[in-house]
Amino acid sequence: MPAGGSDSPASLFPQRAIFPQLEPLLCVTFFTCVGTGIDGATSLEQTYGPVVNYLEEQRQVPYELAWLDNGGSVSVQRDFVSRGAQIEHLLSNPTNEGLFRAVNDVWFRGRACTAPYVLNLEDDRVPHPTPPLPAAVQAEVQLTLLRS
Repeated sequence: MPAGGSDSPASLFPQRAIFPQLEPLLCVTFFTCVGTGIDGATSLEQTYGPVVNYLEEQRQVPYELAWLDNGGSVSVQRDFVSRGAQIEHLLSNPTNEGLFRAVNDVWFRGRACTAPYVLNLEDDRVPHPTPPLPAAVQAEVQLTLLRS
């Protein structure tokens, strides 16, 4: 693939205009975990670049990035950052303690986010081909989400 193509370091790890962000208004959180069959860095490679590109193109909200790998390896995180990722807060729990514990650690216990607003990205979801939901169920799911 030619330089600058979709698998080049520049496309996987776009550089941020301001890093680290000292006064963020938005904390973008990535949560990955063991048990999905995909290590956190492999999963995050699919999301990190597009997220940073989008936020950099908007240039409207100063943001920070936080990544908590639940049960993952600190060395995997270090390797990911050494390849060019610019993430303010790297956290790792030695075991998979579940999403709610991870959210509490990152958002509420002061381990990461300093911004007043949060955008949560659970990066380790693996889509499974399934038949579409019946229309009535889809409508109920949409209404439930709107009420939350």
